[in-house]
Amino acid sequence: MNKGLFITLEGGEGSGKSVQCSKLYERLVQRYGDQLVIKTREPGGSTGAELIRKMLLTGEVDRWFPMSEMLLFYAARYDHWRRTILPTILRGGIVVCDRFFDSSVVYQGGGRGIPRKFFHAIHAMFAEIDSEHPFLPDRTYILDIDPRRGVTRSNKRISQFAEKDEKEDRFERIDIAFHEKVREEYFAVLEENPLRCVKIDAGQSIEQIHEDIWQDVETLLSGVTSPGSSHA
Repeated sequence: MNKGLFITLEGGEGSGKSVQCSKLYERLVQRYGDQLVIKTREPGGSTGAELIRKMLLTGEVDRWFPMSEMLLFYAARYDHWRRTILPTILRGGIVVCDRFFDSSVVYQGGGRGIPRKFFHAIHAMFAEIDSEHPFLPDRTYILDIDPRRGVTRSNKRISQFAEKDEKEDRFERIDIAFHEKVREEYFAVLEENPLRCVKIDAGQSIEQIHEDIWQDVETLLSGVTSPGSSHA
């Protein structure tokens, strides 16, 4: 079976993941066309997951207990994986995703203090249910930014929403110590996954960040002779 390509972008609030996802998607579409390349996000990416997204990203900071929050993220992720990501991978397509399970590890794990063993158990369960493809991105770009700068940048972006209930700012309103823990946990993810994860300086210009990512993406694509072909 032809193997697709699954790319994720990670980082703290305001690191520019969404912008870089769009730029990478557009460049891949130029090469392969929009029939074989999709752009998606977490939480979200499927009808059911988008419903859960609003519950997770809006409302009061203490709306959920940490474990409840983690399980909601994984409920959305499983639906997203089965309905959007996995079918695209299995037909040899390319998926560009704004966040995936690393976000849960660093936000609900490092930030909320949930032990790693819970994440390992869920990953093992998913791998057993969906053995067609590893529950794992081929490459993850972690955009690193100072938490204070990132949260300030993110708050400016979401201030365009006039209605308070529409603001997806639940995590931005958590104290800065939480975001510093998230950044530290991303460093741990980088150290533990040197073959999958690549650190990107998010303090650079948008264009330079994109070029840094694209340069590495081309190494992934170098084994693909045509869209949908298998590659190493």
